Amino acid sequence: MSRTPEDDSQYARLTEICDLTSRLQATTGSSESVNRLVALYGQQLADCEDRVLRIAGRLCLEYGQRELWGQIYQETLDDDGLPPGDEMAFLMGRPLDAEWSR
Repeated sequence: MSRTPEDDSQYARLTEICDLTSRLQATTGSSESVNRLVALYGQQLADCEDRVLRIAGRLCLEYGQRELWGQIYQETLDDDGLPPGDEMAFLMGRPLDAEWSR
């Protein structure tokens, strides 16, 4: 598998995040506050990703492409072992299988 410009860009962002986190910890002397900030930001990103994934799912269902929605869901989560129906539970905002939770 070859690297893409997106991979390089993501790597650069992750490197910058780690660098800034280290600098903030050194400046403030408190890793607890920095870790909380990183966690909040990470949760915000996860919420945005979930929203986009739900929009894709609703569009697939609207156009009668339920199988495509299942494929998108599994591919996005990079998990072929998701239980049947998990993609619909996610789409409807219901609790997911206990083995797979965020």
